[in-house]
Amino acid sequence: ELDRNNVQDVLSVSTHIQMKAAIDACSHFLESQIDLDNCVAIAALADLYSLEPLKKKAYRYMCSRLDEFAQTPDLLSLTLDQFEHVLACNYPVDCSEQRVLEIVLEYCLETDLKPELTRRIFGKVQFYQIGACALNAIKSKWNAEPEPNSIASVYYRILKDEMIKQEMLKLRLSDAYADDLLSAEVLTNTRGMELALVKIGGFETNGLTNRISCYLPSKGKWESLTVIPHIEQCTYIIKFPRKNESA
Repeated sequence: ELDRNNVQDVLSVSTHIQMKAAIDACSHFLESQIDLDNCVAIAALADLYSLEPLKKKAYRYMCSRLDEFAQTPDLLSLTLDQFEHVLACNYPVDCSEQRVLEIVLEYCLETDLKPELTRRIFGKVQFYQIGACALNAIKSKWNAEPEPNSIASVYYRILKDEMIKQEMLKLRLSDAYADDLLSAEVLTNTRGMELALVKIGGFETNGLTNRISCYLPSKGKWESLTVIPHIEQCTYIIKFPRKNESA
């Protein structure tokens, strides 16, 4: 019977003797146990034993509660590679990109990250989602301008350079993909989002269909989402009232 006390030992032994059924059982158990207190540890365990589905679940959980997670000590327990993966995995997050940038700055300052590594981390921020006055807003929130020779001032210079670079890149884009997504004001953040084409019912080579399908440009193919329960619901018959006949 798996529990939190024995699952790591069982996983270690199962991996050593390559008992796939037991490895899968441990992975599924750990997926069911992910929370804010252990998501970093589970992500590290998944990475150690090459459990890709478990790793995705752990990072997706982390991202889905990024704002709350960033307020726990576990943020600073992330290795640089783990933190970079959080920013690069493109899973949906529960906060604005400006908040993501604030989290990045906090991580860099608290871990005293070297400037060249900071530049790498800033490169994972989606600056096109942040307004032009964001940097000033962040400085105001931190209640002070960084001192000229401090590490914070170096970070801010790198930050400005990165914002200019990404703004120029946005101007060179041949489509308005980002603008189209951002025009939907209901979205807090477009991370993990992609414009898609959805087809409901209609006609296919075999005639009337009750399938609902989706086309994602990133995958380049149609995928079936679900079906309308009764194919008759795909047929719409409009009856116009004749003279002297009530509608």
